Amino acid sequence: MAWMLSKPFITAPIVGTTNVRHIEEAVSALDIKLDDATIKRLEAPCVPHIKTGAF
Repeated sequence: MAWMLSKPFITAPIVGTTNVRHIEEAVSALDIKLDDATIKRLEAPCVPHIKTGAF
């Protein structure tokens, strides 16, 4: 959640939950500030794919 909040293009992260604790944990991500090195480490395994076709 903290990673999503660090991305200006994600304007409304959707949190699905079945209990209050999950909401509390999601809200606590507002207090986490990720540095550039941590963001790079989190994004390293991601391999972007070019969108093709109708979807």
